[in-house]
Amino acid sequence: MAKETSVYKKIREQNDKSQETVASGTGISRDKIGAFERNEKTPEPDEIVALSEFYDSKRLCRWYCHEECPVGREIGYPAVNALEEERLDSTMLVIINSLNKLKNINIERMIEISVDSRIDESEKADFNTLKESLAALSDAYNALLRIEEDGKAIS
Repeated sequence: MAKETSVYKKIREQNDKSQETVASGTGISRDKIGAFERNEKTPEPDEIVALSEFYDSKRLCRWYCHEECPVGREIGYPAVNALEEERLDSTMLVIINSLNKLKNINIERMIEISVDSRIDESEKADFNTLKESLAALSDAYNALLRIEEDGKAIS
């Protein structure tokens, strides 16, 4: 059975770079780059930083912290797709949609839901809408922070 192509190879190919170019730009040997791409070796944190700087994107660092770093996995570091950049336009649409859903639950209703510290049957639907909208808003806010960190929101 063939091994799945590694994220390291996919990122290199997305950036249209050769292993030699990556090795030269990062100071990591071509043999190591090949071993990462064949899933034979896991990069060390300093190598991940060098690769992220070379590709001018912190997504690889965030992916590594979630997928390969034992500490990141243990603490539940947030998941990110190393191969797909977050987009400002779609992130903003998620924010607008979440805010629109929140408008449907007025402040008085939120107070009613929280006053007795219990959620009864008549409050469940509004509570779930509130919870889902806030979760989507939180995810979109974190995506905005990542977009800014990657320098994509600043011209």
